[in-house]
Amino acid sequence: MLGETTVPALVPRVEVEVTEAFGRLLHGMRSYRAGKAPHILLSRGTIPELSGSEQSEAEQLRLLALESGILEAMFYLEAESGNTRENALYSARIMEGWENALLVTSVFHMLRAAGTFRAQGVDFVAALTDVRSPIAHLLPGI
Repeated sequence: MLGETTVPALVPRVEVEVTEAFGRLLHGMRSYRAGKAPHILLSRGTIPELSGSEQSEAEQLRLLALESGILEAMFYLEAESGNTRENALYSARIMEGWENALLVTSVFHMLRAAGTFRAQGVDFVAALTDVRSPIAHLLPGI
């Protein structure tokens, strides 16, 4: 599951907050709970100069998912990436040996994400969220 969905817990916020792309985490958790995936890989680092926080977005997403009752052992974290290409590169290393995966991201982001993950040799099914785009019908999803 790709990031760009949280805002760190910095003053005046006391907890991690979400953006309009939070559907990514919701869809990832729902897919996991439906038995479509045995684990959840959360992919996104941080750019402290932009976010103001050293905490990776993968960690922020993990905290939110734990609040919803998903067990700690179900997560893999890729906490170094700063862009989609790095999401794919670093996630592919974690996923080495996996037969396949769901690639969870927003419709508007899927074309770029799919290309970068394919370039890394990752076999996946597109798991689209935030389906508000006029191009949504062009992308295979679940």
